[in-house]
Amino acid sequence: MNEKTCPYCGSDIKKMNEFQYFCGFCDMRVNSNKAMQNNERLEVRTREFVADHYIDKNTQELMGFSTYELLYLLKFIRKERSDMYHHMKTFHRAGELEDTDQFEEIEKETGRNYIYLSKKMFVVEN
Repeated sequence: MNEKTCPYCGSDIKKMNEFQYFCGFCDMRVNSNKAMQNNERLEVRTREFVADHYIDKNTQELMGFSTYELLYLLKFIRKERSDMYHHMKTFHRAGELEDTDQFEEIEKETGRNYIYLSKKMFVVEN
């Protein structure tokens, strides 16, 4: 008979009753339908996705993502936000150097994108 193991840490778990086990390492109950064998752990939920397709998901939709997915998305958003900041500053400097308002609209658009990405970053962080 294979011993049941914790789906989170892989430790041996003790049967409490027909429906639950107890993991001493995690100090928590484990439902029998989640108990594993041979020190296996739960599979990490991931989606095959290109992060920029998921930036526009609303907060409610993002709450359904796994921690792994959110960390991946957060890394992507932070890079995009940083790039947007640098673009905004570049257009601002170009306008000052050329003494023209030719770059003003692009600077404003990148500024709006920077604010949007900042808010998305805050949502994903929380």
